[in-house]
Amino acid sequence: MAKNLVVTIQGYAGEIKESKAGQYVVVPVPVNRKNDAGEWETIEKHYFNVALDGLNLVKDNLYKITGELKISKWKNDAGETQISLWVTKATAEQLAKSGNPSAADLLTGFGATPF
Repeated sequence: MAKNLVVTIQGYAGEIKESKAGQYVVVPVPVNRKNDAGEWETIEKHYFNVALDGLNLVKDNLYKITGELKISKWKNDAGETQISLWVTKATAEQLAKSGNPSAADLLTGFGATPF
């Protein structure tokens, strides 16, 4: 029997949205790296839909969210296959109220030491 993949993400909660399955928020998670000057920069963002299922997340607050990863495929109006990343059965820990930390702050939130 396959096990569910459990993920932990860290990012800012967006607006509450509605779907057929219920309420959710979109949490953008930056992918960061050091540039040639030794400074952290965001090179892209991955967007996770987090099913609220009773969670009370506040827009623009920073959270560490752990839950089961679900991947859904769908077709857009142009007929192109799209993929959505969902975190379900989630728990959340608020790390900060509204703000915008550096990439190093995000790494430190996971207990990592920026290099």
